[in-house]
Amino acid sequence: MPNTLRVALINPPVPGAGRREKSLPSLALAQLAAVARAQGHEVLLRDAAAGGASFKRTVNEIVAFQPDLLGLSATSATIQSARAVAAAVREALPGCLCLLGGPHASAVPRSTLEASPALDAALVGEGEETLLELLGRLPGRNFSGVRGLVWRDGQEIRSEERRPRLSDLNLLPLPWWEGYPGYPEGFRAAAGGRRWPASYLVTSRGCPYRCTFCDRSVFGQSVTSFSAEYILRAVDEMVRRFGVRELDFEDDLFTLYEPRLRRVCEGLIERRHDLIWRCHARAEAVGEELFRLMQQAGCRQVTLGVESGDERVLALARKRLRPAQIAETVKAAHRARLKVDGFFILGLPGEDDAAIEKSIGLALELPFDDIGIAFLAPLPGSEVSDRAEEWGRMVAGAELADTARPVYLPHGMTAERLTQARIEFYRRFHLRPRRIGRLFCRFIAHPRATLRMLGV
Repeated sequence: MPNTLRVALINPPVPGAGRREKSLPSLALAQLAAVARAQGHEVLLRDAAAGGASFKRTVNEIVAFQPDLLGLSATSATIQSARAVAAAVREALPGCLCLLGGPHASAVPRSTLEASPALDAALVGEGEETLLELLGRLPGRNFSGVRGLVWRDGQEIRSEERRPRLSDLNLLPLPWWEGYPGYPEGFRAAAGGRRWPASYLVTSRGCPYRCTFCDRSVFGQSVTSFSAEYILRAVDEMVRRFGVRELDFEDDLFTLYEPRLRRVCEGLIERRHDLIWRCHARAEAVGEELFRLMQQAGCRQVTLGVESGDERVLALARKRLRPAQIAETVKAAHRARLKVDGFFILGLPGEDDAAIEKSIGLALELPFDDIGIAFLAPLPGSEVSDRAEEWGRMVAGAELADTARPVYLPHGMTAERLTQARIEFYRRFHLRPRRIGRLFCRFIAHPRATLRMLGV
């Protein structure tokens, strides 16, 4: 086998041809593709979920490429689709090695392989170094000692030791975005976006916090970050090469490291790009002065993970936030002329009718520009998944990672009550005199989604 290998890196389609799981293609796969290409390998890069590709089209494109290795990325929501793609490719290309990565593989690698005969291996944790070492061993199919890999050795499933985290993310090449056909114009902007084309970046890996609902199976609790210089270089490429005019910094920790955030903002101010951006922020991490610098650098919106307005529920979730902190952060952002969205979770352990009412009350009290509400999904790798029976029960037959309907019920709560609570939450927030105009605009842009949100 030649040294140059053919590698297909695929985010599988969501069930149903033409549906899209998210708006923009996978950054993680684009990063892996860049690493593989830097070593001389030929790469097919596709995000069927983001592009709305059907199952048949996805499989046909993979088979036509004739890869030596198929790398599939899957969450708990897309694992069944990934298994189906692997089975179809295995039937057409028996010699292709089928590898699964992503959060689901990192959380439950052994059971995933046991339930998936077409998968040869699962990649646990960060993928860049493990993928390259695996490709180097591909001709002999002996992966003994490849850290970060759980693999099928004949009838036996073997687990190698976990690979240490990358110590310097700045050594990674920039993501190979151009591998996605039509990027970025061929993909939808994120919900709430103002300008086009749009894209996103994730500037850190890992999280030092211990929120019970988060899956930390890929990166764990230690944090590594890209430098301000790397981030600015990535932004420069997006603007100058791809014409991106709006950017979303998607990691929750983007605002956590103030010196880096200041350097990024100062660099954006100096560059004067025709670019606006938004980001996620932790309520205790940013003050008004920093919000003003962000606004000057092009930031127009921040999203705060509120989760709940009940201090007891927040404490049980180990959120380490108080509603008073959230209130001050929202007000500080508005004084800096930033829009603020609040994100809430229904169905957290310990939640009851009184806690839900406190969440609604907080959303009505604070000047949020918009809110998002999801149901708790006990993802594999999260503490709430490990302690699910202690704090409540799963809904029989529900899809594990479905946040659009109740899949987990805290003690004393029913699926019907949680469903009605979300409708009531949205109605009480949006059907206020000062919100009606915005709701009408939302209905014009997204009529079905708006009616569904309001339970109509």
